[in-house]
Amino acid sequence: MDKLTKSFILILLFISIPHNKVHGVELLVKASLGDEYAKYCISSEFGVEESNMNSGLDKLGYSSIPVPENSDLDEVISYLLENGMEYVEVDEERYAYEESEYNSLYLKNALWAMAKIKIPYAWSLTNGNNNVLVAILDSGIDNKHPAVRDRLVSGFNCVTNTGDLDDDTGHGTHCAGTVVGISEDFMGAAPDCRVLPIKVLAKGKGFSSWIAKGIVYAVDSGAKVISMSLGSKKPSRIELDAIDYANSKGAIVIAAAGNNGSSDPEWPASYENVLSVAASDECDNRAEFSNYGPTVQVAAPGDKIYSTVVGGFGFKSGTSMATPYVSALGALIYSLVDDINPEAVRELICSNSDPIGDWVCYGRVNYARTIDNLCQKYLPEKVMTPFDVSLITGASSKNLLPEIISTSTENIDNCAEVKSVAVSNLGQKATIGVDFSLEDKRNAMNQLELQIYLVDPLEINYEVFLYDWYTKTYNRIKMFVPISSDSYRILKVALPRGDKYYSAEGKFKIQFSATDLMKKGFFSKIIPKSFQIKIDMIRIVQF
Repeated sequence: MDKLTKSFILILLFISIPHNKVHGVELLVKASLGDEYAKYCISSEFGVEESNMNSGLDKLGYSSIPVPENSDLDEVISYLLENGMEYVEVDEERYAYEESEYNSLYLKNALWAMAKIKIPYAWSLTNGNNNVLVAILDSGIDNKHPAVRDRLVSGFNCVTNTGDLDDDTGHGTHCAGTVVGISEDFMGAAPDCRVLPIKVLAKGKGFSSWIAKGIVYAVDSGAKVISMSLGSKKPSRIELDAIDYANSKGAIVIAAAGNNGSSDPEWPASYENVLSVAASDECDNRAEFSNYGPTVQVAAPGDKIYSTVVGGFGFKSGTSMATPYVSALGALIYSLVDDINPEAVRELICSNSDPIGDWVCYGRVNYARTIDNLCQKYLPEKVMTPFDVSLITGASSKNLLPEIISTSTENIDNCAEVKSVAVSNLGQKATIGVDFSLEDKRNAMNQLELQIYLVDPLEINYEVFLYDWYTKTYNRIKMFVPISSDSYRILKVALPRGDKYYSAEGKFKIQFSATDLMKKGFFSKIIPKSFQIKIDMIRIVQF
């Protein structure tokens, strides 16, 4: 961070200090001559026992010191600054960014967010890594919840300095479930990663000192991602120092932008080295409550999000709910490239987001594009040929390739739509042909897998054919459906090894077909109605 930005933050902090007599205020003091000297000054001048001073922040060089009752805050701060203190600030309040909770029957498509940001597409490359730890700095955790308990590590309560992680609002449990929750009908976005729960909120409210302590604890415990669904309107130097500490240790910090429906910056999300997250809805509009503007970098689904709550499941809304989706994406990135630096993680997430309007700097996060581009840059041997549907070949009556309605990739849905045609004695058939060329023909001899991503799949027959260069015909190859829901389906096909399927240049051809067969009527066969199929992405990976 440059000196001008730091000076701006210091000015804001000074303006934010109340100039009156106070009750129950804590000061965060950084002493140029050391932590013990700060304690001595307060103890000798104001009669505060050193045992009442919080030394849990000594790693950052701070002490949390209670201001004596009815003291004049200006006088206390002036005295400290005149006696060798480098920095003094009020311990700022922070709040959870949560809107109203919704009944669990509110939405038919409870897990709409997963399809919207293409989480299952990323799972074909990684579900996460057990060694990647996501720190959730929040209200605690329901550590008996069957959907999250097996993915938790022992955390810390920064409010009471104990191991008691009781979640008094359900807010932290909801955020944790979005990252690692697993049950029969629900799955978090990075299910094979682990969560480190750190309680920094008590009944929805906390302080900068608790958050800073939580960040340090998270980093020292090995967390690679720090997720904070909280904040308020005033910056804090101790938080900034803690975030700098996290970045220096290779951890990315991700925070909610705020729920005031405003472009006014809120902290900690607005610090330069924090990834700020807004909330979008099912139609990629800004959620009504979400903050926006030049300090907000990306958006994620945050309106009526289904996840774990204390004792069960439920819907919550807020930029709080959007933030763990971005944190889980960060965890998947670290799962594939463990030594990547936080700046590179931020750049990957931002640059591969889908544009959804100028209310957010980059766009709404896209798991598929982010993970694919990560692999292209850092793991070129893993993703052999990823590409979008704009490269699908044209129609051919000989091979029953019907009209391709659209191959545009300019819209955020990024789908190719293909309309079926009637085929005598068969039914309605839609086929897409794709040609791949591998840079090195030796790659064709490796074990490759074709992955086809369908949007709004139909209850019809799907088949995949691979071109045999010897016989000049297409041969059917087996496929399976690993992940499916009402709004998406992923078809996987193990491509056979052998020279006959690859030209001398390493080129091979694929046809993907969808068929709705004729049905028997009372007197004759019934030809089905025409249909459309949508393919979102096709890629080949090595496994």
